[in-house]
Amino acid sequence: MTGQYQVIDVSEWPVASIEPRGEEAKTWLEEPDSGQDPRRWLFKPITTHDWGDQGEDWSEKISSEVGRLLGVPCAQVELASHHGERGLISLDLAPRPLQLFTGMLLMPAVVSGYQVGADRVNGRPGHSLSNIRLALTGCAPPPVSDLPSGFYAFDVFVGYLLLDALIANRDRHDENWAILRPADPTQPDMLCGAYDHGSSLGYNLRDAAREQKLREGQVEHWVKRGTAWRFEHTTPPGPVTLVGLAAEGLRMAGPATRGYWLDRLQGIDTNVLVNVVSSVPGMSDPARTFAMEVLRLNRERLLNEC
Repeated sequence: MTGQYQVIDVSEWPVASIEPRGEEAKTWLEEPDSGQDPRRWLFKPITTHDWGDQGEDWSEKISSEVGRLLGVPCAQVELASHHGERGLISLDLAPRPLQLFTGMLLMPAVVSGYQVGADRVNGRPGHSLSNIRLALTGCAPPPVSDLPSGFYAFDVFVGYLLLDALIANRDRHDENWAILRPADPTQPDMLCGAYDHGSSLGYNLRDAAREQKLREGQVEHWVKRGTAWRFEHTTPPGPVTLVGLAAEGLRMAGPATRGYWLDRLQGIDTNVLVNVVSSVPGMSDPARTFAMEVLRLNRERLLNEC
């Protein structure tokens, strides 16, 4: 095991603004001593129930580290505490003068009568991979990303789908992907790095449920129930699995892109994933073991089915 990840106390960091998007309260903070134009981080507290705490902080930290190993451009995430409140901070992916436009704002241009995800329309009509590819036409990869030359935005987006399937993230709705628009109108729009992966790795399960699934060998059944319900589907048969959606995206992107992402996945040793999970302080043993098993099983499924 490597050293544990640090928990950063951001209690004294200046507040820049309140984030209006999303259902939970989030606060933009300015990193002290980070220059004349301070780096901004979004503080997101975990959710607490009468039965205990959810694990959005460790799930998002693990997911960002796994994304880095996979080569997916994604937000830098650190564990954090804000006036005693447990949570995480996520580095701003759209520093000035870049402007961020979510998929919710882009999709109406390619889908007539598009109904946004926030309307919770059954079957998520219009939010399909073919329409997302249209919306990303002409967009470049995220800035400062180490990707093959010739990659376009959709080639990178399918890497996001691969990451989602690996970490069991069902929350890639139309506000959880975006483009970045430069101030210079002669420069192309760019896909924004991946963000908001807190709903992953069974973050909201109780330890008793994790222990039961581990004890009874039901984790594989649990991961296979992970569906891409945020994407267009009909009922019946219902949404495809996260692995199925990743496979569809890789086929659409073509052999070179598919080969690149699967090579990246193949190159991640299971022991490295174990080290990532082991480096998170404060996780319960059932949460840690369950997360490791989810990553192991989903890696196998992706390599077998994609």
